[in-house]
Amino acid sequence: MSLETTSFVRTSFRTASAAKLLLVRVGALPFFLIAALVVFTLASRQFLTAQNIVNVARQSVYLVLVSLGQMIVLLTGGFDLAVAATALHWVDPATSTEKIGHLVRPGGWLAAWWTEFGDAKRPTLFRDRLDDVYRDLLPAEGGYKQSKSHVLDTDRWRGQLTTGGYFDDVAVEIIEWEQRLTPQSARDQWSTFPNIVELAPEQRAEFLTRLGAIIDDLGGHVDDPRLTVVYTARRTRHSRSSIA
Repeated sequence: MSLETTSFVRTSFRTASAAKLLLVRVGALPFFLIAALVVFTLASRQFLTAQNIVNVARQSVYLVLVSLGQMIVLLTGGFDLAVAATALHWVDPATSTEKIGHLVRPGGWLAAWWTEFGDAKRPTLFRDRLDDVYRDLLPAEGGYKQSKSHVLDTDRWRGQLTTGGYFDDVAVEIIEWEQRLTPQSARDQWSTFPNIVELAPEQRAEFLTRLGAIIDDLGGHVDDPRLTVVYTARRTRHSRSSIA
């Protein structure tokens, strides 16, 4: 490799590294903003005129005020309520409660809930027959009567929500309800479940076809049991970390 080529490679590498570092530090938003300014300026000569800038500023003042208010709340930890809908199990249990605790004011609340599809305490013929489809196409998954959902593990969630002393007074409410399913609505719903999406196309098509056929055989609609499990916890006045 020649000296000129080596120098060019080193310069290119340094330029790429600098660009990557800049992107990490400032994010992509400024670059999108610059690109938008260029595009809109080329599209209209009036875009960067003083009158248009005044109009844009006037129209966006409410959005700016709301954004400033949200930023202040985030910085001061002044939210009255934090909610997590079918989401808390995705975050790091070792740090999530502390991070939420910093955002919720003392005396505020955290509410987390999940909805379970099927209920072992309310067996149905639809669920029994659906278990046969699962055994054929997803044999690693147990039937709904043997399933042990993490959302019903109250000891686990009480422990996680009270970690660090940020929240206490944990309450659990289990709401029993039913969802009426037709062959099409059931196929639409199950086709969004990750375990069904990950099936091979032929198996996925077979699963959804058999799912719809079960409901057709049972009269064209079924009432499928649901459980919505809601955990609430109150923000304490002091956490153990703040006391320490």
